[in-house]
Amino acid sequence: LNFAIFPLLQNAVSVKTGAQIPYLYMLDPSEQRLVVLTKSGQIVVQYRSPAFAHVRDFAVSPNGLTIYLFDEARIYRIVPLL
Repeated sequence: LNFAIFPLLQNAVSVKTGAQIPYLYMLDPSEQRLVVLTKSGQIVVQYRSPAFAHVRDFAVSPNGLTIYLFDEARIYRIVPLL
């Protein structure tokens, strides 16, 4: 895949997808973001927050409609408007 993402992915630590989920989700804490891409590599949306700098992992619901991000002390929930 050729990703057209700015800034470029520097340190993606986790990638999630599934057979029933239409997107790829990539966690890049060094850029304080979660990137959502089509499975062909086109960007759909980037979620950015200073809080994401300490996120270590994330999960996506089976239908892809909710994203949970985990840091040392908190769980963040994103409900995408995709």
